[in-house]
Amino acid sequence: MTRIGGVLDVTDTGEIDARWMSEKLGKPVVSAILRDFADKQGGMSGASFFMLDVTLKDSNETITLAIKSTPESSLGTAKTFGQPREAYFFNELAEKLNLDCIPKAYFAHGDMATGHKVILMENLRDAANAGVLFGPEQPNNWSIRDELPTRCEGNPGPLEITATSFSLYAQMHARLWKDPALLEYSWLRQVDFLKGSGEESWQASLKMAADAWRRLSAQRDEGTSTVKWDKHLVSCMDASFSKISWDAFQAEFPKRPWTFVHGDCHPHNAMWVNQRTDK
Repeated sequence: MTRIGGVLDVTDTGEIDARWMSEKLGKPVVSAILRDFADKQGGMSGASFFMLDVTLKDSNETITLAIKSTPESSLGTAKTFGQPREAYFFNELAEKLNLDCIPKAYFAHGDMATGHKVILMENLRDAANAGVLFGPEQPNNWSIRDELPTRCEGNPGPLEITATSFSLYAQMHARLWKDPALLEYSWLRQVDFLKGSGEESWQASLKMAADAWRRLSAQRDEGTSTVKWDKHLVSCMDASFSKISWDAFQAEFPKRPWTFVHGDCHPHNAMWVNQRTDK
C-alpha cells in the first residue's frame, strides 16, 4: 500500500477504494485503477501525474480522470514554494471565478506544512500543451523540435493562442479585482505582504534572486560566462538589487492595484483543448 499526497491510499497494483471514488464522483463506481502504477514504483519515483481508469457501475462505462500529486522526493521544494496552494485554490476559489477554462476537480488536498498535494481532476482529452504550439523558437521546445510539425499541424499559432489567453486571463483578473475577500485567504501568495507581514519570506525570496545574480556577475567578471551581457542591462540589474528594501516595498505595494493571478503564467502551463476544431 502506498499513500499519495499524504492522504490517498493506493494498493501495489494501483487500485483506489471504489467507495471513496464513488463519494467523490457522486455516482457508483465499480473500480478505479491507476495506469502503470507499478512501473512508477507507487508514485514515489518522481512521477507527479497519473491517468486513472474509473469504471462506473450504472453504465459499465470506463472514464479516464487525472491525478496530480507531489512525489516524496519533491516535498522540500513544494513546501518552500507553497505548491500545495493549488489544492486550496480548487477547494476555495475555483468556483468563485466561474470560468470554463478551469478544469473540474473532484477532490483536492494540500498541506503547506509538509508540501503534500494530491488532486483528482478531469482528464483534458485531445489537449496539447499550449507552449508546444509556439514552435521551435520557444526554448522549451528545442528538445522536441523534430516533432513540432506534426504536433502543430491544424492547430492555431502563437498569435491566436496569445490573444485567446490574454482574454481569458483578463476575465480571471476582473472577477476578483481588489476584492477585500481575497485578503482572508491566508494561503494566497503575497496576501501577508498586503497586510504588512511576511518580511522573512519576502527577504528569503529576494535573497535567492540576489544570490543568483551575484553568481552570474562573478562568472561575467571572471570571463567564464556563456552569455554576452549588455552593459546597460547589467547596470539596471545592479541598481535594482541594490534597492531591495522591505520598508520601501511596504510603502509602495499597497498603493498598486491587485487581484488574483496565475502564479506561473507562461504557455507551457496552459493546455489548448479541442485540437484542430473550431471549439
